[in-house]
Amino acid sequence: MEGCNFIKVRYLWGLYVLLSGERNGALQKSIEENKESFADFFDSVVPWDDNFVVAEKVVWVRCRGILLRFWNKKCFEQVAALVGALVEVDDATLQ
Repeated sequence: MEGCNFIKVRYLWGLYVLLSGERNGALQKSIEENKESFADFFDSVVPWDDNFVVAEKVVWVRCRGILLRFWNKKCFEQVAALVGALVEVDDATLQ
């Protein structure tokens, strides 16, 4: 992604980020010229819409007091279901 150092990435919430550029049209041009690289980083890239609303948020939840024998994905999914849905558990935690 050579020449893309002017792109600013801002975290919005959930799984969304806002890409912006300093020069008119430069961001769109970079996206078009580097489609494969952008596809490696993002599920999709769409133009900004003033009606865009983030419907979900990703949060870290610290759970204390869960016995080690219950440290498995199924247990974490049940705990997460109390407030939303489990996105991911790192391998170190599962091991």
